Amino acid sequence: MTEGTRHRASTEGGGCRRWLILGPSGSGKSTLSRELGARLGLPVVHLDLHYWSGEWVPTPREEWRAAVVSLSSGEDWIMDGNYGGTIADRLPRADVVVLLDLNPLLCLFRVISRRFRAADRPDIPEDCDDRFRLSDATFFWWLLSYRWRSRPRVLANIRAHPTLPCLHLRSRKDVERFMKDPTYICR
Repeated sequence: MTEGTRHRASTEGGGCRRWLILGPSGSGKSTLSRELGARLGLPVVHLDLHYWSGEWVPTPREEWRAAVVSLSSGEDWIMDGNYGGTIADRLPRADVVVLLDLNPLLCLFRVISRRFRAADRPDIPEDCDDRFRLSDATFFWWLLSYRWRSRPRVLANIRAHPTLPCLHLRSRKDVERFMKDPTYICR
């Protein structure tokens, strides 16, 4: 799958109305989702806002799956977040997938950088913060190993939907080119 080479989405009903943004932490999913949402006038669903509660407490598995099914049942959305256990539930509802597959070291740099900035993060609950913790070593390992541990499962899920358009963006330049005309895949 290369950028822009998958099937075109149907333009019936106004084209792409449900966008699924996937990729590892630090790849720019939330930023891209906000920019795309503002540009296309579509509501943005940050899955982290729905999965995490105070102090990074996760939602129980069955409750989470039901929440994702409900969130993805809307007619219009841009949804960002990996959550591998629910990708198969979201893909059939999506009109297009954008896979951000940037260099893991760039993603790590972005994650570390945002932890030093005091900026508000609209994509996570207010009572969850980005301070460093001892558990970050596990998270950083997950991030750096994403390409060989998680990405193959994500790609397999996407391939299970061969008519679903997928943009596989591998660099910041790919993302910049995409944002110049994001709806070209919907025509």
